[in-house]
Amino acid sequence: IARGRTREAEKTYEPIGALPEAIFMNDLAVLQAKRGRADEALNTLAGLSATDAGVLTGRGAILLQTDRLPEAEAAFMQALTLDPTHADAHLGLGGVREAQGDAAGAREAYRAAIAIRLEYVDAHFRLGQVLLDLGDPEGGAVEFQRALDIAPDFAEARAALGTAYGQQGLEDKATAQYQKAAEAKRKSWSERPKG
Repeated sequence: IARGRTREAEKTYEPIGALPEAIFMNDLAVLQAKRGRADEALNTLAGLSATDAGVLTGRGAILLQTDRLPEAEAAFMQALTLDPTHADAHLGLGGVREAQGDAAGAREAYRAAIAIRLEYVDAHFRLGQVLLDLGDPEGGAVEFQRALDIAPDFAEARAALGTAYGQQGLEDKATAQYQKAAEAKRKSWSERPKG
């Protein structure tokens, strides 16, 4: 999957999908959604337990990806009712809140995800973006730096850190981060599978 070979991965997961294990079905659904087949992905998850926070979170993520916000919100909320410590459900709920234009609600959901999983790169990054939206470039810079402490080659976080520095008038620091972001992007591009 990480190498972009989703068709091969999907063929591998299809026979496994007959097994009742939710993890395999969730992975298959993610692949289907990545290939633009959200309805098929939702059908894959439909047969799984509606009392499993992971399954509900997977469903919510697909619904969020397809802009079905009320359904996504309901799935994440149901997941959190079953397991309030499900960091991915908090992250997904933050995504819903952002899409609804509720930056303060998104901020709280991302903070909840981080409180559960301290080294949650995506949550730090998305919290940083929301803090920028809320006019807090200093707070955004802190979160982008935390994401980079965990994943130093995260080019988007580097660029966002540059933006946060720029909003603070720290042009030299901003320029340095933009240059590092470009280097990280070139590195990831050169390391991608060829073929």
